Amino acid sequence: MTFQYVPIGAVFDIKNGATPSSGNEEYWDGDVAWVTPADLGKLGSRYIESGQRNISTSGYASCGTQMVRPGAIILSIRAPIGHMAIATQPLCFNQGCRGLEPRGPIISEYAFWALNAARPELEASGQGTTFIELARSKLRAVKIPLPDHETQRAIADFLDRETARIDQLVEKKQALVAALKQKITDIADLLATGAEDPHRARTSVDSPWLSEIPTDWQLVRAKFLFKEMKRPVEVEDEVITAFRDGQVCLRSRRRTEGYTFAELEVGYQHICKGDLVIHTMDAFAGAIGVSEDDGKSTGEYAVCRPRNEGVVPEYYAYALRCMARRNYIFVLCPSVRERAPRFRFVRFAPVFLPVPAREEQLAIVSRIESETTQLRAVQGKTLESIDRLREYRASLITAAVTGQIDVSEHTRKGDTDRRLDAIEAEMRA
Repeated sequence: MTFQYVPIGAVFDIKNGATPSSGNEEYWDGDVAWVTPADLGKLGSRYIESGQRNISTSGYASCGTQMVRPGAIILSIRAPIGHMAIATQPLCFNQGCRGLEPRGPIISEYAFWALNAARPELEASGQGTTFIELARSKLRAVKIPLPDHETQRAIADFLDRETARIDQLVEKKQALVAALKQKITDIADLLATGAEDPHRARTSVDSPWLSEIPTDWQLVRAKFLFKEMKRPVEVEDEVITAFRDGQVCLRSRRRTEGYTFAELEVGYQHICKGDLVIHTMDAFAGAIGVSEDDGKSTGEYAVCRPRNEGVVPEYYAYALRCMARRNYIFVLCPSVRERAPRFRFVRFAPVFLPVPAREEQLAIVSRIESETTQLRAVQGKTLESIDRLREYRASLITAAVTGQIDVSEHTRKGDTDRRLDAIEAEMRA
C-alpha cells in the first residue's frame, strides 16, 4: 500500500501555549484545563482531559496560551519532544507544548498514531543549546502519511486494539519486575541487618534506622570504619557512575545516553576498584555501591576506603542501601526538593553502623548474592522482554501508518500473535 505524505502544517492548525504569572494567585486553580509536558508524560492512555493544575479565566486572559477544541493533539515540544495525547475537552497548555487541531482530511485517532510514528523525526528536528526545542516551523514541515478516511479509521482501530494487547503484556511484566525487585531488597535488608533468623539473640539499640541488632554485633560510627579519599585524577581515567540499583562501574560499560559531559573537569577525583562509593545527591535512591573499576568521578561522589581489614565494603553497600530505603538519608539531609539532599561524608561520618565480625560480613554478602542471583536473572530477562515488546510496538505503529502492512490481513493471519509468541520464546531460551 502506498500513501501520500503531507506536511503537518497542511492538515493541522497549530496553536501556541503559555504560562500565567506564578506570582499571581488569582491566575491559578480555576476552571480552565491547562496541560504541561509533565502531564503528558504521566498519562497511561491516549487521551487527556486536564493537567495536574488548572488556571483561571483571568490567568488564561493574562497570557498567550490558546484554547484547542476536543480532538486536538497536544504535543510536547521540549522536555522531552514527542509526548502527546488527544484532548477530550477544550483545554490550553504551557509553552512546552503545541496544540494540533485537525482540519480537512485527517482523523484525530489516526493522527495520534501518525505523529507517534513520526516521533524520531520530530525529535531530530529539535534545536537549541540550553535545551532542545521543536520550533513551530520545523514542526509544520515534518511530513506524515495521509491515506483516505476509511483506511485512516481501519489503521486507528487496528493500532488501538493491537497496542492495547502489547501494553497489557508490558504492564504484567512490569508488575513481575517490581515484585522481583521487592523480593531482592527484602532478602538483602534482612541479611544486612541480621534480622533473617527470628531465633537469634538480639539487643535493642538507639539508632534511628535500626531498632535492634544481634547481640554479638556492635554499633560503630562510620568515621571509625571508613576514611574519605581525595585522590588526583589519572591520565587514562574514564568516568565512573553510581547507579540507583547499587552498581558502580565505568559509565561506558552500561550506558552513556542521557548524560551531559563537562568541557572542563573541575573537581574530579580518582576512584579505585573496591572503593565504597556514595553518590551524594542520589544516595537516598540507592546509588551506593562498591566500584567495579578504576576511574574518575565528580566531587559529588563520596569515595571511601576501609580503615582496617575488619570492614568489608560490599557488606556496607548493602547496609547503607537498606538505610536509604528506610528514609534515614532524608532525616540526615532534610530538603524541600527530592534531589537536593546531599549525603556528604561529613553527614555520613557520625552515623552509627552495625559491625558484624569480618567473617560474618563476608558470609552475608555471599548469601545475598547467592539467594538473589536467580531472581536477578529472571528480572533481567523480563526487562529485556519488555524492551523487545516496546520495540515491536513502535515498529507495528510505523508499519501500519506507512502502509507497510495491510491491517485487515495482518489481523486475519494472526501475525501479532505469532510475533508476541516469538518474543516470549526467545526470552525463555
